[in-house]
Amino acid sequence: MLSATGSGVGFIGPASLETVGGTSTGVTESVDLTVLTGATVSGSISVIVSGTPHSVTLSAGQTPDEVAAAIAGKLSSDGMTGYTVSNPSGAIVRFTSTTPNTDVPDLLVALN
Repeated sequence: MLSATGSGVGFIGPASLETVGGTSTGVTESVDLTVLTGATVSGSISVIVSGTPHSVTLSAGQTPDEVAAAIAGKLSSDGMTGYTVSNPSGAIVRFTSTTPNTDVPDLLVALN
């Protein structure tokens, strides 16, 4: 399960997200986080995953697709213990468990 929260002023207008998915036990769990707004000003946002902050630099005018790609790229390059992070298409950031066929602990994601 993924919980998403958002706050901020002027970064991505403020953060607007929605989550979809969270599959059941018996399959590899994954969840999609969809970025709903683009960047309105240049700056950095902090994407906190299970208590670990990751700084993502954004530029004014970036679309939701570009913001999602930046978030996924940063989290993927930093590495997420127990998960792979990808941007399969559009404004989606996908978290996929690296432990197949197991119910895994919840993952908390917050934006500041």
